[in-house]
Amino acid sequence: MHGELYNIHFSTLLNSLDASLVGASFFYTTYYVKVLDLHGKTYIEARCMVEEFILLNETPIKIITGNSDKMKIIVKEIVDKHKMYYFPEHFSNFGAYIIQDKTINSSIYG
Repeated sequence: MHGELYNIHFSTLLNSLDASLVGASFFYTTYYVKVLDLHGKTYIEARCMVEEFILLNETPIKIITGNSDKMKIIVKEIVDKHKMYYFPEHFSNFGAYIIQDKTINSSIYG
C-alpha cells in the first residue's frame, strides 16, 4: 500500500451533566483510528491514496495534509464526493483532519 498507515490512540473526554447529580460526571472514551500521512506525496499520488484510504477503512480515520492548501482541497473534494464529514483534528491544527461517515453524525446530531 502507498504511504504510511498506522494506528494512533485518539482519546476524548465527554462531559455529561445529569440533573439528579451535583456537579458533572465524566466519561472517557478511547478510539483507535487509522492514519494517512500525505507529507512528501505528489498531488496525483495524494488523490489516489486519499480515495483508496477513505473507501477501504472504517471511520473515523485521520488524514494528515500538512500546511498545503492544495492537499486540503484534494481531501475536501474526495470527502465531499463520498458524502462524508471532516473536521480539523484540533482547533489549532488545520494540517490534520478527522473523517467521519455522515450517517453516523446525523444519528448523533439529529
